[in-house]
Amino acid sequence: MSNRRVYCHLLVGRDPVKHTAIVDTGAPTTVFPFRVWQRFPADIRWLKFADNAATKPGTLGGVAYQYKLGRVAVRMAGRDHTPTLPPVDVIAQFEQLDPMKAPNERLTRALVGLQLGPLEGRYLVVGPRRDLAERCEAWITGERPVDPLVLTSATL
Repeated sequence: MSNRRVYCHLLVGRDPVKHTAIVDTGAPTTVFPFRVWQRFPADIRWLKFADNAATKPGTLGGVAYQYKLGRVAVRMAGRDHTPTLPPVDVIAQFEQLDPMKAPNERLTRALVGLQLGPLEGRYLVVGPRRDLAERCEAWITGERPVDPLVLTSATL
């Protein structure tokens, strides 16, 4: 049995480049690898904590990482892969560079979780592909779909 994933395209801050991200319905938050968020550091508004406050390391796909929390505007592509949805302010984890780790020990792809992210209050629609009826495609929309079988962020 193959491990299937749902991917989405993100446009972050003023960065015109689309970033492919994994949609993980089991993840509580959105995570940006260091190599990804280095394209838009000026767009991140870092959250401030007391000097003695510390975050526990995150773990994603077996990779442990240190992170800082920040807020950034994120747009998601709609069904036709263009940013048709308005931007959402996202609180996310931003991986910090650890020079002691080899590149294969660092995060490689952004991950979109369900809470405080671009999926909150939106709908994940799954339906047959236009070109291959035996295959499915998924897209995100801000409008409540008519089909009662559509998954929403509240039901995932």
